[in-house]
Amino acid sequence: MDGYFNKQALNCIDEFINLMHRNDYISLKTYNVFLDRYGEIFELNNKYNYDKDINGKINYISNKGYSVLENHNNIWINRELIKNQEFLDTMFNSIDPSIKLDDEQKRAVVVDEDYSLIIAGAGSGKTTTISAKVNYLVNIKKVDPKKIAVISFTNKATEELENRIVDDFQIPVSVTTFHALGMKYIRKIISDVVGIASEYEQRRIIENYVIENIFPNKKKLDFIVQNFSEYFSKGFKENYKRFETFD
Repeated sequence: MDGYFNKQALNCIDEFINLMHRNDYISLKTYNVFLDRYGEIFELNNKYNYDKDINGKINYISNKGYSVLENHNNIWINRELIKNQEFLDTMFNSIDPSIKLDDEQKRAVVVDEDYSLIIAGAGSGKTTTISAKVNYLVNIKKVDPKKIAVISFTNKATEELENRIVDDFQIPVSVTTFHALGMKYIRKIISDVVGIASEYEQRRIIENYVIENIFPNKKKLDFIVQNFSEYFSKGFKENYKRFETFD
């Protein structure tokens, strides 16, 4: 076991060092894949005493790895901001010289995570940030516009994004709502005529699913009922398990 642990632990240490010396942004997904690959080594390291030096380095990766990752990425982001300062500061000049990205927007533009959550109020510059992100990806990172999909919740937001990205920046990316994107792929799969369900149809589908699929399964039904609000009728809560059908 000592030989197996030492070999795998050294591989883990070497890979961690090489990862943190990469000259690019390391996404959280990439780092979690690395941790998962050596999960057994981290567990064994906590249970047994092997080589003191190796144990200490594995403990350091286990306890401080995320902090090292964050520091590495912050250095990379700051370097990227300096390298592309002129581009970031002037990309809107030909469109509207009054539009200037602030420091938080610039960081959101250059960060290279698989998933990024940007929370901001109305009128705070979300459309500007997303537009700048697409511009940066295409013109600085050389990403093919065909590989970029910009998705929003509302038609109004989609129009604003399309105006800024496609019309102003002349970048031919796909800008769509979640519903329109879903409909696009549904129509590729289903040959029949497909339309968007009305509010009445949506309610009928959900009701039928509950009646036919949920109610007969008392375990599922119990889970749902227990999680319903206090407005659910008291009589139903007390009696639903006594019956075999919804009627």
